[in-house]
Amino acid sequence: MGSINQFVAALHWVHCKADCQDPTQHSVVRQLLTAARRICARPINRRSPFRSVVFNKVVATLAIPTAPLQDWQTAALFVLGFTALLRWDDLQRLPPQDISICGTHMSLHLWQRKNDQLRQGDVVMVSRLEQQATKPCPVSVIEGFLERARHVPTQPLFGKVSAATHQSCLREKMTYARVRELIHTALARVGEDPTGYGTHSLRSGGATAAANAGVPERLLQRQGGLEVIHM
Repeated sequence: MGSINQFVAALHWVHCKADCQDPTQHSVVRQLLTAARRICARPINRRSPFRSVVFNKVVATLAIPTAPLQDWQTAALFVLGFTALLRWDDLQRLPPQDISICGTHMSLHLWQRKNDQLRQGDVVMVSRLEQQATKPCPVSVIEGFLERARHVPTQPLFGKVSAATHQSCLREKMTYARVRELIHTALARVGEDPTGYGTHSLRSGGATAAANAGVPERLLQRQGGLEVIHM
């Protein structure tokens, strides 16, 4: 497509310099260019959303008392992406001190979101599950992760973990590539094919599960930081 654009631009420049009628502005030429862009464009690689059963299996496997810190960090990543509908951009800007936990829920104070044009910030809440629930409690997973990570105010919520000692070493923020690697590794551990899954699979899977459970669309828009459509 780059060669076609260069040829059209050169043809346009030559005719302009010669003070001649520009053929590149003809409707047929413009339609051909539009068709060429569609034909040459890369196909959209949409990620598959996580199913609730896969999410519960991964979190239940990783968030166990004897698990190392890295497993707890991956479980926390799954929980915040799936239940709070957070993008990786939201997660990498979320410091530990902006997570408030009480008996019934946890609150995440987001100072900035993708669609927050006025930079007013947002607060996202996730409920705590009952002790007899068969699903992993998202609030308990975050509590376990924070207890083991022992963050200091200058550290990011997610970061590097020492493989030798399994102690917190979160001085640097985690990269997008590393997040994707952790997701694929966790899926492989529970016997799932990681092909087609990415960081957005958590957010889209959580939204799909909530919609299937009957959660109103406006609440999903509010939780996920999506643009609200006014009726």
